[in-house]
Amino acid sequence: MSKGLDSAQQAVYDQTATQITRCLRIDQTNGTSYYFTSLDRDVEISGDVYKSAGGFSATAYESSTGLAVDNAEISALTDEMGLSDDEVIAGRLDGAEWEVFEYDYEGNRVLATKGIGVLGEYKHAEGLFTIELRSLAQKLNQSVGFILQKKCRHALYDSICRAPTVGNTFSGTVTTPTSRTQFVGSAVPVRPLGKITFTSGDNVDVTGTVRAVSGSTITLEFPVPFDLDPGVTYTVLNGCNKTFEQCKLYGQELNFGGFKDMPGNDALRSPPNVA
Repeated sequence: MSKGLDSAQQAVYDQTATQITRCLRIDQTNGTSYYFTSLDRDVEISGDVYKSAGGFSATAYESSTGLAVDNAEISALTDEMGLSDDEVIAGRLDGAEWEVFEYDYEGNRVLATKGIGVLGEYKHAEGLFTIELRSLAQKLNQSVGFILQKKCRHALYDSICRAPTVGNTFSGTVTTPTSRTQFVGSAVPVRPLGKITFTSGDNVDVTGTVRAVSGSTITLEFPVPFDLDPGVTYTVLNGCNKTFEQCKLYGQELNFGGFKDMPGNDALRSPPNVA
């Protein structure tokens, strides 16, 4: 008997005629969930309908002992998930959690959980995307420490930087959009490189970085997934170029995370001063 299975569950696996299907549940960070099954018909489990998606397929799930990251990939049509191509590109699935389990559709019971984790990198083509399924061990596969550099390594407004968002947050409305990367707004930050989040319209909850500010014109680092319309609201934060001089503008020089007096490559490679 396999570890973790009772006699009734093991009996299902021992049958010559299969009555097992593999199911996948994806939970977005906003609470929206998607359900898929490899069976040729929909399956209802605990009130949730797992769709037999024609464009859904999955690779074999690889699992190992130790701290190695288990992984697999799924491919699905965006139409089957109820998402458009632009929504996938916008990162609607970023940080989503997943669970793969095997289900006895004749006995109406879950047999075994094959894996849980978060979605990883995804490749996108017209109408089809492939997403990597990463296990929880992925969270342990992260670098510890930091790189010595002149500029600050902290994120603006985080618990180490401690710069206040009060007085550095601006709310505005798009008045004249010119492209997906540039628009004229009713409110602009004093310093660029800050975060902007759209709070209405097709790009709601999409966050980007302000590359430049000129008068009332805001230029984004990367284009938003959908066209901007007049009247769309947003909030934008003052940014920071990570230098000690700009850190002083926020009154956080004691929390500066860089090494401003560290010599650069030019100083290290220059000939000695023998005078």
